[in-house]
Amino acid sequence: MKALILFLLAVTTCSIAQVVTVSIDDGSDPGNPLNNKGSYSIYRKVDGTILTTSEWYNLTVRNASSKAIVAFREKLDVRGGYTTYEINSDMLFGPKLLEPGAKLDYSTQPNSVSHQTSPPGAQFPTPTAEVTNRWVQFDDGTTFGDADYGKQLLDARRAALQVFNQLNQSYLNGGAEAFVRQLQQASIQANPYGRSLHDIQQQMGTDKAIEVLNMYLSAVESHKNLF
Repeated sequence: MKALILFLLAVTTCSIAQVVTVSIDDGSDPGNPLNNKGSYSIYRKVDGTILTTSEWYNLTVRNASSKAIVAFREKLDVRGGYTTYEINSDMLFGPKLLEPGAKLDYSTQPNSVSHQTSPPGAQFPTPTAEVTNRWVQFDDGTTFGDADYGKQLLDARRAALQVFNQLNQSYLNGGAEAFVRQLQQASIQANPYGRSLHDIQQQMGTDKAIEVLNMYLSAVESHKNLF
């Protein structure tokens, strides 16, 4: 743990509020192609026997390898009775990959405040935060890390491809109207990409949704070796 910053925001005879911020350690194996840097914060307010908490983190992920990265999975483990976060990114269908030296910001906003009872004068452990790389896929098809963690992401990618093909076939067979009808199907909207295309169609029009679908299909055509 590189640093610990403790800010007491308010103290009275019956309540105390504080923010604890700790640096995020990188616990990945040697040779990890991702460089992680950031901090985790938790806000606590004790008022009598009521504890109110909110937590958030700032995290920058940098490609430290010589190859473009298509996808990765990481785990942010906050010890001390707190939370484990999954940090997943699949950039295959996006406008660009994570090129060597490029960074992504995975910072979060404070989450919804939770309430729970706490005994008077309770002491809370200082948290520790560690991020661990689980799996990386490069644009040449090679990978780093545990293949079991990559399977879930690849399964989701293949499910998205099935949705794209269904939507594209509807458009080819019946035009824009058939495409829109297909977007209404529950099976399409159950997929995150299908739901996103539906929202795009609702908010920005059918032509825009078809344009985005074609972008997805173009990315698939360019990376057939990654499925």
